[in-house]
Amino acid sequence: MRTPNNIEKVKRKLADSPHRSSRRLSRELQLSRKTVRKILVDDLILFSYKIQILQKQSTVQKEKRLTFAKLIAGKVEKNEINIGNIDWSDEAHFHFSRHVNKQNMRIWGEEKPDPLDNKPLTQEKVTVWCAVGSKRIIAPYFYENNEGSRVTVNGVQ
Repeated sequence: MRTPNNIEKVKRKLADSPHRSSRRLSRELQLSRKTVRKILVDDLILFSYKIQILQKQSTVQKEKRLTFAKLIAGKVEKNEINIGNIDWSDEAHFHFSRHVNKQNMRIWGEEKPDPLDNKPLTQEKVTVWCAVGSKRIIAPYFYENNEGSRVTVNGVQ
């Protein structure tokens, strides 16, 4: 039930730890999940936010990315680059150590928080790369060193 007492209990629990899920709050306070969700959304006017995991970047790195993006956009606009001839690539990192699953991680709050999980690039992980273009697909590629161990990609070779 959404009583003033239950609303206060939920508010206090979230003050201790805003990372608690509504399911966990429900279990800890012995309230139905529906009641907890109603209290969070309707009474406390809170929203569930996903944690965003960002690569740490210096101001110089951000400026270089912006400069490059503007350069390429200008070349596309002037038809100096044909987008149909570009292979679009991406990579995925599979972590071996503690890693936040952002699909399951939520923070309850009145406004969107700043990114909370900045991590260095040196975590132990495997990098898989693939590219797709208008004319071909380059199959997934696992990066390995000379000993056959999986490695990540960086500027030093």
